[in-house]
Amino acid sequence: MKNYVLVSFIVLFLAFNVSCENENISNNKKQKDHKNFEQISEVEVLATEEIISEYSTKIIDKTKNRTHNIKAAAKKFEKIVVEPEETVSFNEIVGRRSQKTGFKKAKGLIGKKGTEMYGGGICQLATTVYQAAKIANLEIVERHKHQKNIAYVKAGQDATISFGKLDLKIKNNLSHKIKFLIIINPNFVKVSILKIT
Repeated sequence: MKNYVLVSFIVLFLAFNVSCENENISNNKKQKDHKNFEQISEVEVLATEEIISEYSTKIIDKTKNRTHNIKAAAKKFEKIVVEPEETVSFNEIVGRRSQKTGFKKAKGLIGKKGTEMYGGGICQLATTVYQAAKIANLEIVERHKHQKNIAYVKAGQDATISFGKLDLKIKNNLSHKIKFLIIINPNFVKVSILKIT
């Protein structure tokens, strides 16, 4: 009986240690991911650039194709520099969403109904860009909201896009050039708007 109790105690002790180690690894990973997400914009900003606004939205639907689409759309913004008084169009920057242009089918909204479509999910990027533009006091030339509330932003604060129909257009009404820095990690989409001096 004593041997049985001793063995049971050892098993429980080892299981507790493994559980604690796994929890510590998980917590360390979360802290590392968060740290990298917070610091990466500083790494990417050049000496001739200054962050004038930032906005983040939480990725709630983490399906592979949806995340792929957000990243594919974000990549289109990499070399965009917006001159003073210039207006940029989200649809013109990202282009038509199709299999040929590198997008995949993921859930999106048509009206109030969720449906699979090429480029599904990129409205989250449009929304994040829109919010960052508002914070920077840029002029919003065109913007449309979904007919249904979206989980990753407050009601009525989103931006929906549909190629050839609904667009997000932003005018650089500042006296200097600007660019977009977009960071995507497993949990958030972050858009920074940079002033180029």
